[in-house]
Amino acid sequence: YQRRVHGGTGQCRRVVGASDDLTVWSTDRPFATISEGSNVTIMPYVGRILFVGNRYTDGGSIQTFAQAIEVVVAENVFERISQVAAWGRQEETSTAWNANLMVEFLDNVVQEGNHGVTNSPYWRSAPDGTVSTEPYFFGSLTNDQRNDSAFQGALNRFVVFSNNTIRSNGGVLIRGTSANVLVEDTAISHSDVSIHVNWTTTQGGVVVTGTSVTQSFGRPRGGPGAGRGDDPEIDEL
Repeated sequence: YQRRVHGGTGQCRRVVGASDDLTVWSTDRPFATISEGSNVTIMPYVGRILFVGNRYTDGGSIQTFAQAIEVVVAENVFERISQVAAWGRQEETSTAWNANLMVEFLDNVVQEGNHGVTNSPYWRSAPDGTVSTEPYFFGSLTNDQRNDSAFQGALNRFVVFSNNTIRSNGGVLIRGTSANVLVEDTAISHSDVSIHVNWTTTQGGVVVTGTSVTQSFGRPRGGPGAGRGDDPEIDEL
């Protein structure tokens, strides 16, 4: 598959042929949008995945790791797992760009988050905060492009967190080169964090609305329309 990651983001086409030296590629049909400076990545297609109606307890991370296109994570119950995150990445030794595009996290319930799970090799804190949602739970993470990469745009785009409930120890974190992210109708209780957006690294189009936060001592904070600057927990790094 061939995918455009900028200047017509989200389009996928099937590769039907290539020249012997791999400098010319043919697709089953043209891209709908062609703009100057667009980037295309060619790789096996990973997408149209449903993770729906499961109960996941005492485990590690659930991640749309590296390439993920048109994925829905919905109506699940999570308890004492490390994180649920969209995570687009650049392959560490090449210029392969693995984007998360059109990924949705809908109507999930977090009974209890877990700040102590260590069974993931990526469960650590990095200086730029790319590899963990700690102490949050849901996240849009991406910041893995090397400085010399030709593509420095958003590797997470069109990501939705909607109508999720966090009952203990968690929140929502948006950081890295994420863009066009919607966080809506989130209910958070019994947690020392809520929603955090890194406005410095994200690349635009991040919307937070309809947040309801109740601290463990029962005092409501935030409310409908809560967003940047409206709740002390929704702030900048």
